[in-house]
Amino acid sequence: MRRLLCVLTLFLILPLPLLTGCATTSSPATPARPTVSPQLTAESSPTPTPISGPPTVQSAAATPSPPVSSIPEAIPTIVYLVRHAEVQGDPPSLSATGRARAKLLAYQLNRARVTHVFSSHLMRTLHTVQPTAADHGLEVVQVPLPGSLRPNGKVVSQSTWAIASIDPMVEAMRNLPPGSVAVAAGHGNTLFAVMAGLGVRVDAGCHYPRENCVPSSTRSGYPPEGFDPDQFDNLWVVILTPTAGRASLVTTVYGEPLP
Repeated sequence: MRRLLCVLTLFLILPLPLLTGCATTSSPATPARPTVSPQLTAESSPTPTPISGPPTVQSAAATPSPPVSSIPEAIPTIVYLVRHAEVQGDPPSLSATGRARAKLLAYQLNRARVTHVFSSHLMRTLHTVQPTAADHGLEVVQVPLPGSLRPNGKVVSQSTWAIASIDPMVEAMRNLPPGSVAVAAGHGNTLFAVMAGLGVRVDAGCHYPRENCVPSSTRSGYPPEGFDPDQFDNLWVVILTPTAGRASLVTTVYGEPLP
């Protein structure tokens, strides 16, 4: 009888409660499969629009800023400056103590990634940094080069004053590529002027060597005020950062302590 009522319901469109009764009494039916519209197939469905995040986050993820070390202008150049080691005789050449100090300088800098080595045109500076250059497989570049012509037309020789090396040395080190590590040997009457030429602050009232400055940049045949003519163990570290506008200076010593 109930089966007959269900058939009649389908044709006579009976109220919903009776239709529900038919569904509960009929045999279990296979669950209906969802109908997929032809317009929404995988091949024809439009690409869903992703949910956009905040513009700043999305921009940062898409174009990350490069690290500072990858910007050439921000990479500092390091310059190690020394005075020539102890000398003897005339013309001056390294003494036994001076040759030992030159080897100690090489040992002090053996873990530095040295890329360039400079000296003045005089032999005592050349011999001071030759062991360091050899340790790093480099040649010493003398500035100015012996035998070359000076701006005044004279030939550079062992009798040329040491101060003739100031400007060529400053120019050579200012032209180094960013990230270079250079070692250079100068003289008691040239090194303060070289530091000033590289951008170290010059201040007659500075508390050298405890401050980031030099007390004088005078060019003469004698060490300037504040420079100890009997000291050969100073190691000056000049840090050149193009974006800083001025060089930084650290003063230390190397080798055996002087008596």
